[in-house]
Amino acid sequence: MKMTESIKRIRTEEDSLQKQEKLQKSGMKIQPRRIKYEINISAKFLREFKKKRELSRRFIFADLINGTLLSDGGLKKIGQILKRQKFLKDMNLDFVACYQPKSETLKKLCDHLYKFAHLKNLKFDFTHCDMMDDEGLRVLVHGLKRFSSLKCVNLSLQGCSDITDGGIRRLSKAFKRFVDLENFKLNFTGCKGITSESLFHLNRALARLSNLCILDLSFKQCHHIANRGLSGLSRGFEKLQLLHSIILCFKSCDQIGYPGFRSLSQTLQNVKSLKNLIIDFTWCTQVSEHQSVKSLRTEQKGYTCLKNLNLDFTYCSGIDRKDITSLAQELKKAKNLENLSLNFSQCSQVTDKELNNLGEIFREISTLKSLSLNFIWCSTLTDEGLKYLSQSFRRLVSLEKMALAFETCEDIGDRSILHLSETLTQMQSLKSVDLNFKRCDYITNEGFVSLSLGLRKLSLLELLHLDFGRDQITDVGLIQLSRILGQLCLLKSLHLSFERNCDISNKGLNQLCQALKSLRELKSLSFDLRGCDRLTTTGLEHLGEGVKHIVSLETVELNFNNCTHIEKEDVFRLQKVFQRYLNLSNLKIIEP
Repeated sequence: MKMTESIKRIRTEEDSLQKQEKLQKSGMKIQPRRIKYEINISAKFLREFKKKRELSRRFIFADLINGTLLSDGGLKKIGQILKRQKFLKDMNLDFVACYQPKSETLKKLCDHLYKFAHLKNLKFDFTHCDMMDDEGLRVLVHGLKRFSSLKCVNLSLQGCSDITDGGIRRLSKAFKRFVDLENFKLNFTGCKGITSESLFHLNRALARLSNLCILDLSFKQCHHIANRGLSGLSRGFEKLQLLHSIILCFKSCDQIGYPGFRSLSQTLQNVKSLKNLIIDFTWCTQVSEHQSVKSLRTEQKGYTCLKNLNLDFTYCSGIDRKDITSLAQELKKAKNLENLSLNFSQCSQVTDKELNNLGEIFREISTLKSLSLNFIWCSTLTDEGLKYLSQSFRRLVSLEKMALAFETCEDIGDRSILHLSETLTQMQSLKSVDLNFKRCDYITNEGFVSLSLGLRKLSLLELLHLDFGRDQITDVGLIQLSRILGQLCLLKSLHLSFERNCDISNKGLNQLCQALKSLRELKSLSFDLRGCDRLTTTGLEHLGEGVKHIVSLETVELNFNNCTHIEKEDVFRLQKVFQRYLNLSNLKIIEP
């Protein structure tokens, strides 16, 4: 918001308040007006604002304050504004990368927080803020003492590496007062001074928050947190019987292993109301023992209400077939599961037998609506594993979203794609399909054509993302896909990637562009044609002619990198066509 616009609006509100006062003096009863809008505050804005004397005591500043405070002067001025407010319910203060302010100035600002005993929602962002150390936390805690009616707290201390266990201990004591808290989010990413002791302090605070419904904690890159800390934190969950959503991030916490997971599992199974569980173990290198993943299965025994499960084991290279078999056996018990996301990217020990075991889950659970499976760089997988997995999908009659990633699984070829295609014809409730088979060298036109035919009965499809690579797909496959696309009249998002696919020419692109003309609901279009060096200026002309008729388009992304027969002038002319005929909010074209 510009300075002049801000002041003009404030003047309007001042005039409105003056009119209300005159009406009240005349004896007419009126309801006090609530002024609600968002205003961005910087130190420069506040200096000019004070100079013009536009702020009066009668003016209710806002229900939401969103400020980026750059210096001590900015902090002092925002403190002066807060001093005059009486009706504030939502506060959002952003201190991202503020290097200049001192804790003494922060104390003066926090002194004004005493007035807002009825504040409901509080967000402080101290990401990479040098003033936020243990002393800064002590000052902040002093200002939070009066907040007994808070419903939502979002505090980010990301990158504040000077914070230690002592600061977290003070902060946890303040949190104990928030007995009405329902939504609690803390971000300690990169706080390298935090150890397991801090998690014990948080545990004592969590045990008091009996009304908590949503908990989001991030300890990414906190390398000194070990099993003992995770065990201590999990004890605080036992009394949270209203808790329905838990998000935990332990990415790169390389000292966490089986003992911590076991304690977490035993606690979570007692949270009967839990519906949403997301845990990120990426780069937790000690998740290599069979018992580590086996401990997760204990969680599922009490999860009769569980609807959403997201587990990320990226780069946990020690996971073996016993781990996945144990997990698959226990997931069968989550009979009400609706959304499942499993990420085994870079887990090189995953084999076809594990895919078969995972397939058993889908034969037992028919309630799934969204499924995401990631096996990128699981190089031991072959056609046999994907065949078993595809056949198990046929029972998922309610599935609406499916995402499968097998990038760089080099032994997957046409045979498994044929089985996947046959399964897709029976999954007519699908609205979103995202398939990634980049660098699967044995997938040819035969597999791509069969996959295209499998899409023809998905009349409800709104999103289609297909990623293929190398040079195995030619105009023949693209022409067949084009014929099917013309029948998907509800499609809103289309992404096609044929990276380094040298056999696609103007002929195939022309057929694809002709099909685009029938997609009247399309809002997002993305083509990745890197390295398709048979494309020329004629192909871009076909693309412009096909796309310019789709008036619903909002986003277009095109990549012509390393297309040696396309000139920059051709791309410039294509861009002009889009700008002339379409009202795009986002246009991105990568030139050759």
